[in-house]
Amino acid sequence: MRIAVLGLGFMGSTHLKALKSIPEAELVAVVSSDEKKLTGDLSSIQGNIGGPGEKMDFSRVRKYRTIDQALGDGDVEAVDICLPTDRHAPVALAALRAAWIPTTREKVMPLASAVRT
Repeated sequence: MRIAVLGLGFMGSTHLKALKSIPEAELVAVVSSDEKKLTGDLSSIQGNIGGPGEKMDFSRVRKYRTIDQALGDGDVEAVDICLPTDRHAPVALAALRAAWIPTTREKVMPLASAVRT
C-alpha cells in the first residue's frame, strides 16, 4: 500500500520508523510546512518516549506543504494522519471525501457531538 504521512512531528516520526518494518507499506509522500523536515532531517524532534529524532531518506518521496496536495496525489492509496488532535477530524473527513483514501488515526472520531449549556 502506498502511504502518505501527514505531519512530521513526534508522532509522524514515530509512524515513519514503524512503516519501515511493514513490507507491504511504501512511503510515497510526506506533508509538512517545515522545509527542514521535508528534507528528511527530523533530528530536532523530541518526545516523551523513544529516542531523539533522526535523519531519514526522503529522496524517493514526494514532499508536500499542504494536505490538499497530498490528497490530490493519485498515487497515494492511504494517509496516516499524524497531526495535532484538533486537526484529526477535519483532515480525516477531507481524506474520506476524496473517496479513495483510507485513513489511519490514533484519535477516536465521534459520530456526533453535543453542546452542553
